[in-house]
Amino acid sequence: MPRKVAVVAGGLSYFSKARRDKTQEELAAEAARMALFDNNINLSKDDIDGTIVSYFSDHFENQLLFGSIIQDYLGFNPKPSVRIEGGGATGGLAVRDAYAHVASGLLDVAMVIGFEKMSEVNTAKGNEFIALASDTDWDFPIGGFYSGYYALMAKRHMEEFGTTEEQMAMVAVKNRNNAQHNKFAQTNPKMNPYAMKDGGKITVDDVLKSPYVAFPLKRLDICLMSDGAAVMILASEEKAKKITDTPIWITGTGAGTDAMRAGDRPRTLAGVPMLPHEKKEWYKGLEYPGVHSFRAGRESARQAYKMAGITNPLKQLDLIELHDAYTSSEIQTYEDLGLTKYGQGGKLIEEGVTALDGDLPVNPSGGLIGAMHAVGATGVMQGVEMFWQLQGVAGKFHGSDKTQIKGAERGLIHSHAGTGNLCNGYYNGEVKEMTEVYSFDPLIIKTPYEITYKHSYGKTTKFFTSLSDGKLMATRCDHCKQTFLPPRSDCPYCLRETKWVQISGKGRIHTFTTLYFSGEKFLKDLPFQLVYVELEGVDTLFLTRLKTKDMKRVKVGMKIKMKISREPEWRSSDIWAEPDE
Repeated sequence: MPRKVAVVAGGLSYFSKARRDKTQEELAAEAARMALFDNNINLSKDDIDGTIVSYFSDHFENQLLFGSIIQDYLGFNPKPSVRIEGGGATGGLAVRDAYAHVASGLLDVAMVIGFEKMSEVNTAKGNEFIALASDTDWDFPIGGFYSGYYALMAKRHMEEFGTTEEQMAMVAVKNRNNAQHNKFAQTNPKMNPYAMKDGGKITVDDVLKSPYVAFPLKRLDICLMSDGAAVMILASEEKAKKITDTPIWITGTGAGTDAMRAGDRPRTLAGVPMLPHEKKEWYKGLEYPGVHSFRAGRESARQAYKMAGITNPLKQLDLIELHDAYTSSEIQTYEDLGLTKYGQGGKLIEEGVTALDGDLPVNPSGGLIGAMHAVGATGVMQGVEMFWQLQGVAGKFHGSDKTQIKGAERGLIHSHAGTGNLCNGYYNGEVKEMTEVYSFDPLIIKTPYEITYKHSYGKTTKFFTSLSDGKLMATRCDHCKQTFLPPRSDCPYCLRETKWVQISGKGRIHTFTTLYFSGEKFLKDLPFQLVYVELEGVDTLFLTRLKTKDMKRVKVGMKIKMKISREPEWRSSDIWAEPDE
């Protein structure tokens, strides 16, 4: 039997667009000091048995093995340490790993250290780095940009369920305005000395008037990019009761995955995995998950609810810290977590259910839109926030009682990666300033970095060589009767080898977006359109660019035909869609 595990302490740094005053190591120390010294616990640094270090990108840090540097800097050698990386879910997965270490008996007391310093590259390059967490053979070369991927999903959710831009704007207003009561929040210039100067409260009208980044997502619909750190300390039951009088128990955890390329996800009628309070007839005609929902989120929720004894989350949970990378994804996740029926997420925010004073407050901290998204620290920050909420001390740490959910006994944290790889954790159950604004000017240096990769397409080389003959090829598994584009040499359902088949290249638009910003590599192409297309004879959706003289005429269901470049670069951008009129 696994041991009971509790959270016993948490700490945060101030979050900012750019913390030039501190290195990554110093930010980690800032959060660790708060965890050790400001939580009223009976614990010294020497009592920590090992660490789990969480950071997303070696590219941002320009440093491999940064976990070892953090371990050394904080003085934990020669104790064990592991590094966790899982895209946007990195922090949440690190908390889950720490839970597993303690529950199994490998460690009695574990410290989770999450950090990221995203300001060391410009915003466009940062978005390019993040887009490298998509398929770099097929999705990235046509204009890789996560806001574009999520815009495609948001547009499909709107098409499928009638979700509106106004409902998405309500999410931004809720989270951004919650953050104005959280002194750590990047958008709170009144309380955070490192906050953005144009922060503060916003209105729905402000969101709707902010510029489009990737239709239908606007600048204020999108999360922050941040510098900062977060630390949690987990302990076994025996240790926890000696460390604190108010341990917060982790009663359930779950994790789920889905296809890296969202277009490869199934669109199965009545395929929704049921939660205990749901009825199959609710989703009789719904294709699932498609690109409108996150099957990984539903799976992780199913596991964690079962472990924690949750049968109706809307009734049994008191608050949620949810991964709101985009306003649209928060609405989608309401549905994946079973807070409402699929298709009703927009109404949930509209009715005020997830507001601070609603039946189930979501992101009282401000979330990723209002507080921070220093990727490796994000899921850990959510855990710290939940810990403080369930201890009843969120107001003390935030510097305002307005964020404290009164009487909260049970909460959920939700982490999310890529376009749908998630980890969920469930918890039952005057602070000293850690930073000063320094009077010196930090030394800043620039370090160019280039590398040329030699990458093989393997058996899928045939797709590219066939383009030279004017042929568009896909692969087919005769056993499963599934045809794939992008091609797969091996069937993901039965692992049999596939065969090559020629396709017509005709089809329809499943969903679309117009990009007005992108990763650095594609800035010169703006604006441009991305589409998921349903191609004749193909079971998966194919992500490609749409080239048209009139972007405003594009709509879901429009007929298209694929075109092939006469000057191939051996990239997925060698083909594109055009209207078939």
